[in-house]
Amino acid sequence: KFDGVSWASIDSKGEKIVYLNDGLIVKLDLKTKQVQSITISLQADPHLDNVEFITPESAGGQVDISPTGKRILNCIRGEIFSLPVEEGIIRNYSQSSGTREKLATWSPDGKTIAFISDRSGDEEIFLVDQMNKEKPKQVTHTGGFKNAIEWASDSKKLLYATNERKLYYVDIPSGKSILIDSSDVDDMYDFNWSPDSRWVTYIKTMRNKANQIRLYDLE
Repeated sequence: KFDGVSWASIDSKGEKIVYLNDGLIVKLDLKTKQVQSITISLQADPHLDNVEFITPESAGGQVDISPTGKRILNCIRGEIFSLPVEEGIIRNYSQSSGTREKLATWSPDGKTIAFISDRSGDEEIFLVDQMNKEKPKQVTHTGGFKNAIEWASDSKKLLYATNERKLYYVDIPSGKSILIDSSDVDDMYDFNWSPDSRWVTYIKTMRNKANQIRLYDLE
């Protein structure tokens, strides 16, 4: 069969031709007119067949302690777990092997956990109740990569920074994100709340590379 022949190549002596035909590599002997399919076996490197079992002890990442001190949040290979310090159940808040969660942090009142996830297509902040009885709820829609989040003491607001060098806070009851400041020099990564949750203090790098301490009044 010579229909659909492609990629033909002849040897240096002009005696044999190899070509692709219907997905097979075929050799044609010009002297005998014999056609023979060529079987090719590919051996993978041994290390590609290895199976590795990852344990939480070896793969654990960023951690956060609950306000009561009785549980610990641990981000393990893109999954978020709540682990008891002594006795209790382990809770998996994300259960999403196709997405990555990170920077999980407990609200000051201990009721809610905030974390960053890319399940929406962008990195956004999600909230989940610490008892894990409801599905995580998305509270930001600003896009970009989030590189830090910080709860207000009233557990109703969150500060967060993006890779676009912008600093926001999100009012959780309304779901509205408010831009506090932006920089064309460096990331907005050093920030905090006042104890009454009314003020934000942060450091902004100026064009002369000097750092300014700034205050933002939410009211």
